[in-house]
Amino acid sequence: MEIVKVQLEVITTQAISLPAKAKLLTIQTIDNKPWLFALVNPESDTVDRIIKTYETGEKITGVGKYIGTYHEIGGGTFTYHSFDDGEA
Repeated sequence: MEIVKVQLEVITTQAISLPAKAKLLTIQTIDNKPWLFALVNPESDTVDRIIKTYETGEKITGVGKYIGTYHEIGGGTFTYHSFDDGEA
């Protein structure tokens, strides 16, 4: 097992490649960019994982498991909340 980090885009829905059955740990902002940290078995086959991100106050539908909240600074501070919608 090992911990990996994957840079996220600030978009509503995205697919990221991770080893199957990865455990999503947290999201942290590094150099004003969101990074997802996950505990993985690097020997597992890679699958797409669906991540959904919403801004505070935005309508949310079909929410998955909460991963974390992060802030983006640029002309103001924006707060985003990300959820795991599982393997694709």
